[in-house]
Amino acid sequence: MSHPTRLLSTVVVVALTATACVGSGASRESLVEILEAETELDRTQVQCVADEVYSSPDLTEEEINSFATVSSVDADSPDAEKFEIYNRAVDAAIETCVT
Repeated sequence: MSHPTRLLSTVVVVALTATACVGSGASRESLVEILEAETELDRTQVQCVADEVYSSPDLTEEEINSFATVSSVDADSPDAEKFEIYNRAVDAAIETCVT
């Protein structure tokens, strides 16, 4: 993964966390709004990233929303494996939609 793509992945994770801190929590719609405001992605790319993250076959919407509220999970946590899957889903969304 290239440096700009990794940086953008970080922005997506931060945007998900930000959406969880305002209103009723993270959601696809709030992610789209934050990404449009905070990145240089066009609307099509933003919607693609959100769609990709929220359509991950290995994660539920509830898991995505809950992981969006944390920046890390302890390696020995029961959620560690799912959190890694979540991070890979974000990275894959960026790779798919932006590069």
